[in-house]
Amino acid sequence: MDTSKRMRNMDTTRFSVPVDAALREAGELVAAGPWADDTGALLVFDVERERLDRILEADPYYGVAGVEVVRVREWTPVVGP
Repeated sequence: MDTSKRMRNMDTTRFSVPVDAALREAGELVAAGPWADDTGALLVFDVERERLDRILEADPYYGVAGVEVVRVREWTPVVGP
């Protein structure tokens, strides 16, 4: 199945579930949302790598067919809060 079709079939309310709310309230999930062309999504976490690994392992969403973490990169913002 192509990527855009997988994204159309996915639950687009993913970013409003209670787990994500708790991560936002804790300041760990900074931003999340789909790409404009629905080919994937970007999630920005403010956590150490070990904590991120635990978040991804504990979240059943990342075990769903068609969902994969393509890349994890560290980022050093120069503008922002």
